[in-house]
Amino acid sequence: MAGTEMRLGMAEESLVAKLKENYTLTDTGEHGWTIWEREPRNEMVGAIGFTEGKLSWISKDWGYYEDAEARGVGKELFSLLSSLTDKKPTPILVDAKVAVRQPGLVINEIQLIYPKRTISISIWESKDKGNGMALREVLKAK
Repeated sequence: MAGTEMRLGMAEESLVAKLKENYTLTDTGEHGWTIWEREPRNEMVGAIGFTEGKLSWISKDWGYYEDAEARGVGKELFSLLSSLTDKKPTPILVDAKVAVRQPGLVINEIQLIYPKRTISISIWESKDKGNGMALREVLKAK
C-alpha cells in the first residue's frame, strides 16, 4: 500500500519513518496512523496499527465519492443490506466476476448471496450506452 511494501509483524519505527518519506502520517493514538497522499490530492490512502511495536493491521482506502449521486447509492446500499440482517450479523457469500467482456461492453458484477436473497451490484462500461451501475435484490424460494 502507498507504494511501500508492508508485512504484518514489521517494526513500527522503521515503517513509520519509511512512509513519512512520501506521505503525510497522522498519529491516531493507541499506536495507529492514518496515511495521506500529499498535495494536490490530499486524500487518505489507508491506515496502519501496531501492537507491541509490530504491524498488526493494515487498511487500504480504495476511493472516495462525494457527490449527491454517490451519497444516494451509499444510502440505498446501506438500506438494502441493513434490511437483510434482522439487526444481527448475517453470514453471506461474495461472488465478484467479470460477467461480460466483449468489444464495446464490459459488465462487472458483485453478488452478495444471502440464504433467501441475492444482492447484485452491476457496473458497466458501454461504448453505446455509457457507463453506469445498478443495485438489484433477487428473492429466492428455498
